Amino acid sequence: MVVPYYDQNANDYFDRTVGIDLSEIRNVFLEFIPEGGSILDAGCGSGRDTRAFLDAGYQVEAFDASTQLAQLASEFTGVEVSDSSFLNYASKTHYDGIWACSSLLHVPRVELSITVQHLANLLRIGGFFYASFKQGQTERFADGRYFNDMDASLFYELLSESELLEPEKIWITIDGRLKQRERWLNTICRRIEIK
Repeated sequence: MVVPYYDQNANDYFDRTVGIDLSEIRNVFLEFIPEGGSILDAGCGSGRDTRAFLDAGYQVEAFDASTQLAQLASEFTGVEVSDSSFLNYASKTHYDGIWACSSLLHVPRVELSITVQHLANLLRIGGFFYASFKQGQTERFADGRYFNDMDASLFYELLSESELLEPEKIWITIDGRLKQRERWLNTICRRIEIK
């Protein structure tokens, strides 16, 4: 649904997002991840966060559904970024953390629960899952892309469908891009054992 947009606009999107400073949000996430732990960057886009995690000494794997962005991210990070959708991504690794920054917001609401469950199964028990969404309650198209906006109540509703994740921290931030002052819902959940 959004892959053609990112394939056609990969260079422009890379240039617009690779320099955004998300260090404050990454640092909140990393408080939950053991030093040198394993992280999956799910829907990595430009590879900005993959590279930051690598530079901080973490073991990182990454994927993006856009072939063009995956290639640019591979070149930028120096690691092989897989070309995969969320549901098609498979790994024998059980990660300490999953980082889904501004990526799950493109998953249609009817598919979001199964997508989150699939990714949560890639976490070790006690691992942590970060996801961010534009704050709101609507499903919409803008700039040639589908967006699934989320607020805290919708996110808790999503989690109620999951046996694998419990909320750990939810907070709001303002977009780091100067011209876009949108509000973002940031979430961190912990992987639990099925009861």
